[in-house]
Amino acid sequence: MKKILIFTTTEGHLSIAQAVNEILRKNRYQVKTVDLISENIISKSYIPLYRNFPSFLQLIYQLSKKPRIEKGVKTIFQKSLEKKVKKELKDSNPDSVIVTHPFYLPTLESILDYQKTPIPFLNIIANPLTIHPLEFSSLADFNFVYDKSHKKMGKRNKIPQEKIFPLGWLIRKNFYQKYNRALLRKNLGFKKNILTFLICGGSEGTNMILKIIPALFLAKKPLQVIVVCGSNKALYKTLVSLKKITPKLKKIFPLNLKLYQFTHQLPQLMTVSDLVIGKAGPNLIFETVAQKRPFFAICHIAGQEDGNLDLIREKGLGLVEENPFKALKLLQKIINHSQFLEKFKPALQKERSYNLQAEKKLIKLVKRLL
Repeated sequence: MKKILIFTTTEGHLSIAQAVNEILRKNRYQVKTVDLISENIISKSYIPLYRNFPSFLQLIYQLSKKPRIEKGVKTIFQKSLEKKVKKELKDSNPDSVIVTHPFYLPTLESILDYQKTPIPFLNIIANPLTIHPLEFSSLADFNFVYDKSHKKMGKRNKIPQEKIFPLGWLIRKNFYQKYNRALLRKNLGFKKNILTFLICGGSEGTNMILKIIPALFLAKKPLQVIVVCGSNKALYKTLVSLKKITPKLKKIFPLNLKLYQFTHQLPQLMTVSDLVIGKAGPNLIFETVAQKRPFFAICHIAGQEDGNLDLIREKGLGLVEENPFKALKLLQKIINHSQFLEKFKPALQKERSYNLQAEKKLIKLVKRLL
């Protein structure tokens, strides 16, 4: 049995790694997934910015594109990860390596380049449109990108065209499953024909989702809302306090509110929903598409997720409005005219079908390399 080692970290990178893991195990590969980054001080400092100041990250993103800084970032991570990566490669002795985070690339490139028999090396780029130069690897056997539009971008970064492969987006299989919507709603204490929203703050739980909460209380029609706070305990506590007063105000605000912290039930929660609202992270967008639900982006991480907003608009996968007042108005329009959401169905089905092909493409290329 061939052994494959996946280098990843938390958040969306882990979701992609889990999707790859499922696909490879299904095809009888032995898989090991390791995270050597999340405990790094740089990674830890990212979380408070993610939750509270996502627009500030654009400055860091743009600065890191400057050649001198880009070189410095590569050097820092190469030195900090070298011993750990070497040990992992020695202990695991893999037949192939897969990477879902660019911080591993400098180390792996320096190690694998000096081997007598190089280990096949696959680099999965975890951004669909806005790709940072650090995310490409000239030494990887393949750089997996979302679609063919990235061929030109790879060329600008001196990556041979034959090393850039459009794959689609890798999504965990449970998001493609069909669930019993009526039964799930019943189990939640939700009614069949009431408009239902799912609000997601991402795995770390961005506080930016709080800006659309007032629209829920201003709704004159009955509304069912699920909020997933991720690992953000402060956000969860704030919403728990808010929920305590909703029963007393039910006659004025007909809102049925359910709260979750981090949950593995996201596919089921998407099934019961008519619209998914949240931060425009690529995994959340494509997972929502897999469940054939429109997505409403109300915030994003500036810089690295800029292209995700364009993706939603250009492909007709949902709505984008980050201005709080305009977002509230748009949400009220949806509440009053829920049939508006029907127009997204054809585009969602088309995108879902494209991403479903990613599994076959991945396995075909892994078999070729091994």
